[in-house]
Amino acid sequence: MTPPTKQNVVAISILWMIGGILGLVQNFMVLSDQYLVTVDSSAQFAIAINSITIAITFFGLIVVSYSKSAQLVKIFSGLFILVVIVHIIYSVYFFIIVSSNDVLYYYLRITIFQFIASLLGIYFAKIIVDYSKVVEFNQNNVQTPTKVEAPNVTDHQVIQIIN
Repeated sequence: MTPPTKQNVVAISILWMIGGILGLVQNFMVLSDQYLVTVDSSAQFAIAINSITIAITFFGLIVVSYSKSAQLVKIFSGLFILVVIVHIIYSVYFFIIVSSNDVLYYYLRITIFQFIASLLGIYFAKIIVDYSKVVEFNQNNVQTPTKVEAPNVTDHQVIQIIN
C-alpha cells in the first residue's frame, strides 16, 4: 500500500471543510423551521461542532500546505481524530433525540448522512495519522552529507612500501 501524500491530506481537508459548511447550512435551516422545536438544542450543538470542524480543517490545510514541521502535522492529526470522535458521539445523540421525539422519518436522510460521514471520518483520520508518520519519518531520516576522509597514504607510497 502506498503511503498517503500531501495531496491526499489536502483533498481530505477540503472535503471535510465542505462537509462542515454544509452541516452549518443544514443546521441553520433546522433552527429556522418553526415547527420542529424538539431538535433546537441538537442543532445548536451541531453548529458549534461544525464551526470547530471548519476551523480545524482550515488549520490542517495551512499546516499541510506550508509547514514542514512533523509536530504540527501530528497536532492536526490529533485534532482531526478528536473531531471525528465528537462527530460520532453527536450522530448517536442526534439519532436518540429524533427517534425519541418521533421525527426520525423527517430527519432520516440527515441521520444516514451523519453516520456515513462518521465512517468516512474514521478512514480519513487514519490517512491523516499515516501521513503524519510519513512526515515524521522523513524529517527524522534526513541524510546529511558525510565527510569523506582522504587516506593518509597515496597509491604511489603503497607501491613503494610493497617493493
